[in-house]
Amino acid sequence: MKLTIELMMLFAVLALLSWQVFTAKRRNLKPWLASGLISAANSYYASITRHNNTLRRLVDNNVATRCLLFKKGTSDNSIDICGASDFPLGIVDNTLNAGEPATLELLGRAGSKAMVAAGAIAVGAEVCTAANGQVQAIPATPGTYWIVGTSHTAAANAGDYIEVNDCHPQKIVVS
Repeated sequence: MKLTIELMMLFAVLALLSWQVFTAKRRNLKPWLASGLISAANSYYASITRHNNTLRRLVDNNVATRCLLFKKGTSDNSIDICGASDFPLGIVDNTLNAGEPATLELLGRAGSKAMVAAGAIAVGAEVCTAANGQVQAIPATPGTYWIVGTSHTAAANAGDYIEVNDCHPQKIVVS
């Protein structure tokens, strides 16, 4: 019992000392805060948002199909459905109306992603951008495409959903 009372008194003294140190530091910082020196030093990070796996952006056009690839839209804060030669940023796993906010799952980040096949794709095939936000096996048709990953599942038809081990987009030119 005596030990418990002594420990409680010790914690009370430590709490009081901590509060005194905290308030003393705050009083010493007030001239620095008023001068703007500290806020100016932190303003750099206030203007930059760091993202891990997703971004929030507005959708330029209606999206009727889930898991399509998206590119940068008409503004810096918008996205639009990716074409075959467009640089893909990621996928949106939702259907949306134009102007609505969307969560863009960035390519080359954690986990595999579901994507929509533009045609037949075998398991283990490298997949690249196709028209209308879909993916395809590397085509024989000349053009510029972006490899977005390797398929974990097969697609028999256009519109089938496949699982893709995605990567940061890599440009490929078929001639």
